[in-house]
Amino acid sequence: IRRDVGSVIIPYYPGISDPAVDVLLAKADAAVEQIAFERRQANRTRGGVLMQLARDAELARRLLGSVNKVGAFGALHIDSPSALTVQMTNDKGRSVRWSVEPESDAPRGVLRFAREQEQVVLALPDPAASLTHFCEQLPALLRGEATPAITWIDCCRAQEVADTVPRCLTRGRSINLYNEEHTEEGAFKGVMAVGGCLLLMLGLLGVVFVAVVEGLQLPLYRFALWSNWPLYLCAVFFFFLLLQLLKLVARRS
Repeated sequence: IRRDVGSVIIPYYPGISDPAVDVLLAKADAAVEQIAFERRQANRTRGGVLMQLARDAELARRLLGSVNKVGAFGALHIDSPSALTVQMTNDKGRSVRWSVEPESDAPRGVLRFAREQEQVVLALPDPAASLTHFCEQLPALLRGEATPAITWIDCCRAQEVADTVPRCLTRGRSINLYNEEHTEEGAFKGVMAVGGCLLLMLGLLGVVFVAVVEGLQLPLYRFALWSNWPLYLCAVFFFFLLLQLLKLVARRS
């Protein structure tokens, strides 16, 4: 809906516009063998962990290009230093391992690369430090004079990763993400498809009901209005076909 009507939604992702992130992405080439993301936080409740994962998943998406599979092991209902580990994988098999660590004096987020004989370590800044920078840029972002560091669709993709983790833990296996494009027109077509199937089922039941009344000549058969049952059935289908024109009316408005 946001895309169809052209509205402006600017998500706030702490630290995503930090210059160190650009340096990190430049080093994340094909030679990287392993990527580990350690997140240190005091709030390791279910909601706190999933909220932080949704933010960190965007950085993982930038490293991988896209996340096509999510796997998780551990638990979300206990408060322990290693309660949850999530593995995000792209279509080429490259993955980022994200884990929760206990709060300490060290940086709250640590990203490690392993490549040949080199190890790259990035200490992510405190999320609160980036809020001031974001607020300073917000007027320019709303006027369209600056490009946001993250778009709304990126935010939705990252949130989808976090929403998949509880299902992974429940089913005990990895789950594929298909990164579908959701549009208002697609939602309309889906509703019409479901409505069409329902109408066909009701029409079939109606035909069976008419056959029973006609064959057994039940009392309903003697009513004058009953003889026009084919018109009633056709009128319902014709009304459903007219509903398809709503798409054209909505597009003009």
